[in-house]
Amino acid sequence: MNIQIDGTNTRNKGAELMLYAILNQVEKQQPAAEVFFNTYFGDVKDVHTSIQFKKRAVLFSQYPDVILKKLGIKSTYFSIFHPNREIDVLFDASGFRFGDQWNHSDYYIERMNNYYSELKRSGCKIIFLPQALGPFEKKNAKESAKIISRFADRIYAREVISKQYLMNAGADIDKVFVTTDFSNLVDGEYKGKLNLENSICLIPNYKMVVKTSLSEEELISFYINVINHIQSKEKSIILLNHEGEQDRVLCSKIKEKMESKVDIVDNLNAKEIKGVIGNCYAVISSRYHGVASSLSQSVPCLATSWSHKYEMLFKDYDSSDCIIDVNDKTESVLSKVDHIIDEKNNAKTREGLRRSASKLKNQVENMWEDIWELIQR
Repeated sequence: MNIQIDGTNTRNKGAELMLYAILNQVEKQQPAAEVFFNTYFGDVKDVHTSIQFKKRAVLFSQYPDVILKKLGIKSTYFSIFHPNREIDVLFDASGFRFGDQWNHSDYYIERMNNYYSELKRSGCKIIFLPQALGPFEKKNAKESAKIISRFADRIYAREVISKQYLMNAGADIDKVFVTTDFSNLVDGEYKGKLNLENSICLIPNYKMVVKTSLSEEELISFYINVINHIQSKEKSIILLNHEGEQDRVLCSKIKEKMESKVDIVDNLNAKEIKGVIGNCYAVISSRYHGVASSLSQSVPCLATSWSHKYEMLFKDYDSSDCIIDVNDKTESVLSKVDHIIDEKNNAKTREGLRRSASKLKNQVENMWEDIWELIQR
């Protein structure tokens, strides 16, 4: 069996974690399969798996592809969007790629339609694994929803809001299911020397500047206020780079402006990052998969948000009032921080998260059973 994985990479650690979630399942169910890593950002040498795992060969990176597009040259042959007709199954784990926020061009929509239609014509089963979707109000966003509905064998929305967005855009209701974030089955690995049992893990996200009205200075000031408050409660804190260069720079700028010492944890793979999170006392995350890795390991968590996907993830874990509005008054924000720091509240929260995590892992295991049954038909 030939399997291709789209939408993941090793630059974004959430995307890498979803890559491992897929590979783990293939190792169990199809150990003889040949798996192709279809991405611009990542190399198979950085990924540890027991199966045949190959980087799909493309002639150019994304940048020449953009240049050729501007020259009017149909360039999919040179890119990851060229359909491989020998693929039996395509797993798409994009996380959040379809909806109004992305402003996809007419060219993107044409390329997307051609890509999936050619794969489908060759007999490939196309499965969109749990991801956030929508809204689909803009013309090309609606068209993207129609395309994935037309050619997918199965679409998993992470939550009911994403499913409703798809339904409103005219998707085929028989193809759309709801399953929580599926990286919850991946185990974390921690081999570091830091004592994290008393530490709060703060995970910055530069997208909070890109996706909200905050300036970089305002975002840094927000993080510093939170850090100072945590340290005043005699809790240590670490800054965790969950993404890449932009978040690394953001962590450095926060540290430079701090009067007290704060450690930056960096250069870890996705499993190691999840391991760090799982060993911490609590987490404050601006990265979605920082939240997911925290809750799935029963670690109390607060999050800033720029998308409905954050609120809905907390709802999956029966947790409420865990979103920090960075525009709220300082007292309101810090009272939530105090709540997860309090030992009794922290222990009670962990107990509730364990119950929810167990149910959600069963949900994801059931999803995979359905997927493999679909593939074998």
